[in-house]
Amino acid sequence: MILIVIIIILYVLFENINKKNANISKLNRKLEDLNENEQEKEKQIKKYQLKEKIRKLKKEIRKIEKEMVKALLITHEHIDHVRGLKTFTRQYHVPIFATSGTLSHIPGGGMFSKYMQSITESIPIGNVMVHPFPILHDAVDPCGFRITGSYSCTIATDLGVVTDTVQNAIEDSDVLILEANHDMDMLRKGRYPWSLKRRILSNRGHLANSEAGWALTRMNHPPHKVLLAHLSEENNSPDLAEKTIKDILASRGMILDIETCQPEGGAEIIL
Repeated sequence: MILIVIIIILYVLFENINKKNANISKLNRKLEDLNENEQEKEKQIKKYQLKEKIRKLKKEIRKIEKEMVKALLITHEHIDHVRGLKTFTRQYHVPIFATSGTLSHIPGGGMFSKYMQSITESIPIGNVMVHPFPILHDAVDPCGFRITGSYSCTIATDLGVVTDTVQNAIEDSDVLILEANHDMDMLRKGRYPWSLKRRILSNRGHLANSEAGWALTRMNHPPHKVLLAHLSEENNSPDLAEKTIKDILASRGMILDIETCQPEGGAEIIL
């Protein structure tokens, strides 16, 4: 009799254990489902945030009165610089200025060739003068621009090295838009293939944070404002770029007003 009771008790215990295990399995499945749902929600939220950024950017672009846009300056023909040309020319019927080599290599350029004008020397556009200067980059005929009016602004991005020509061009600017593309250590240790790393690090690639910093220390007449541009999302960050450059300037006893251009924000400069 005692044996039968023990067997019954053990049976009941095992049944309870099995039920608990089954409940635990169900709970685990529910947790997994919840986790998957949370991940899906995060994806949807990020997608929505991106759409909102694009919507706001388009709204800001529409605010620009057409009569304010006098011309478009293009430094080189790489797709990240000319992708929106078709849309731009539909809205703004203004001249597109670039070197002849750049103009002839813009993908699909024939669709808006009537707006294209080659720039080889200083030209007036509206109330300002535009002065192109050659830069080194892996493009056909790239250039930077110095724009002078009541004040002066120099644009020097997408360059692998600061040549003497570039160094002279950026002198005595009120505002300097200077490339600070990458941190060398981040780039070397990053996931890019070596062929791409080599291209970026070459003298026809992109300017590193430290190279931008040392270029600023060599200036006899530094700018009032420096905007760091063309930052790599993979191999740089705004805080790192600013810190690196400010530390280099501090080592030479220099302090400059430095800010990074955010990809979604851009910068508006009125001369």
